[in-house]
Amino acid sequence: MTRITGVLLLLLISQIALAMLSPGFTHAAVKQLADAAPLVALLSGPALVGLLCARSLANDGALARSFWLMICVGLAMRLVWFGAEAPLEDDFHRYLWDGAVVAAGSNPYAFSPEQVRHGVSIPPALLELAATGRPTLDRINFPEYTSIYPAFAQLVFAATHLLAPGSVDGLRLILLLADIATLGVILALLAELGQPRILAALYWCNPLAVLSGAAAVHVDALLPPLVLGAILAAYRKRLVLSAALLALAVGVKIWPALLAPLMARSGLPTWRRFVPAAIVFALIAGAALAPLFAAAFSGHSGLSGYATLWHNNNAPFAWLSGVLKWVAGNDNVWTGNLLRFALAVASAAIALLIAARPVNDLRDLLSRTLAVAATVFYLSPAQFPWYALWFLPLAVVTRCWPLLLASATLPFYYLFFPLAEMGERAVFQNGVALLHAGPVWAWLSWRLLRSPQRSHEAVTT
Repeated sequence: MTRITGVLLLLLISQIALAMLSPGFTHAAVKQLADAAPLVALLSGPALVGLLCARSLANDGALARSFWLMICVGLAMRLVWFGAEAPLEDDFHRYLWDGAVVAAGSNPYAFSPEQVRHGVSIPPALLELAATGRPTLDRINFPEYTSIYPAFAQLVFAATHLLAPGSVDGLRLILLLADIATLGVILALLAELGQPRILAALYWCNPLAVLSGAAAVHVDALLPPLVLGAILAAYRKRLVLSAALLALAVGVKIWPALLAPLMARSGLPTWRRFVPAAIVFALIAGAALAPLFAAAFSGHSGLSGYATLWHNNNAPFAWLSGVLKWVAGNDNVWTGNLLRFALAVASAAIALLIAARPVNDLRDLLSRTLAVAATVFYLSPAQFPWYALWFLPLAVVTRCWPLLLASATLPFYYLFFPLAEMGERAVFQNGVALLHAGPVWAWLSWRLLRSPQRSHEAVTT
């Protein structure tokens, strides 16, 4: 057995073990650190072994002979989750409810699940859904808020409802198809870059990628094929297609809008294609975001609630919030909003700065897209593990090992649940939350100091 075969089998066995143990990874069951330890260990340990193996053997011709084994193992890692419980995650209940609402022709931004449950001034169609879908409705987290997901995500939820009403595995099937599309685009990008196709294993067999999509069922798995597809289309000067794909990504999560200046920069030499591409992007992204933004000023808006209240797994944000709260005399309303606004402005400014120079080639475009995506993630007040799908596929095709290390460190997030149950939420937010980011920042800083003239490219090998 070759080393790569052994690592692939380790990755598969760890996922089988996680799927078998998943009934014990619930909010009700995880009370102590020991309860979450198997989840963290079975995610972080194999991921670290896989990264060490991939880094040491990245140029080994023997890896090429393991390509189809890698494809089969990555597929099996996802298939074992069909029929299993989602470990410590329940966002998919919102997806199922939103899908039912949209499929019924109703507006997911009009009424919160809590309002529907109470049944006061609720349209008959929603009351009927509440009666038939009560198990899903009662399990939605933060039911006081309306949906936070833009229109393209809503269409995917609705399609899933029509395919398999109320089925978590229906969602898993859609996300599996998205993951297969991501794999296809990664392979195309690696071919364009002249890189060995076995490097796709860094995503396809990545335990964190499998957890985010197939296991925990997070909508972020829809983003990679759209963002990577937009990059590949822009490189091939198919600017209208690139704009459409990027706009659809905005229709899943808002942040890819920050990539628009960079994509536009790559298309500036061809003005005849750039103008229609800009129009296509504006029309699709506008249609995807308009209903969400139109409801943002309601008292139950999920978008407003997320933008002003959500923070988790970001220790520096917790520190700064504490300092500002102390300076303001415990008035943390305006200080928290000020800090969030400053981080949003910083993300936008960095995205514009990264887009300022002409794009040299595909690798340059990928590296700069990675810099924007990673910046948005590490400046975000909330740094959930599944958000790593924003940058992990880009880190794969650019061989950015420091950011790939996040695959092994981000699972420490799941220590939040037992610590919160033990009354130690502050310990997590101010200390434990640094475990996932600290090693990544240290490695990135070392590369930047070693090669300062390469700027954002210094993180890649």
